[in-house]
Amino acid sequence: MDAGLCGLKLCPQRQGDTQGRLTKPKHPWTNGQVERINRTITEASVKRFHDEPHDALRSHLADFVSADNFAKRIKTLKGLTTYEFICKAWTKEPNDSRLIRSRKCRD
Repeated sequence: MDAGLCGLKLCPQRQGDTQGRLTKPKHPWTNGQVERINRTITEASVKRFHDEPHDALRSHLADFVSADNFAKRIKTLKGLTTYEFICKAWTKEPNDSRLIRSRKCRD
């Protein structure tokens, strides 16, 4: 059996004649959420501040991210805002290290 690139055995889909999905369900790269939020930011920010100085764009982007984190309710978070979800998780488990992520760590 081939070890593949990762040193792991080949997945069952490659051993037989079946085809499987290569991405996990309910992730942004599967359903276009990342592309949609990038388009929203571009439409709301970059196009409007094309001729403005960089400081105006930086200020607007900070306001946009704050509004998104504190005002926009997310369906997958059961109607909570991002901030409310983090506060709720933090009060449940204040010492849970998974809630504290490095800026270098990206999914």
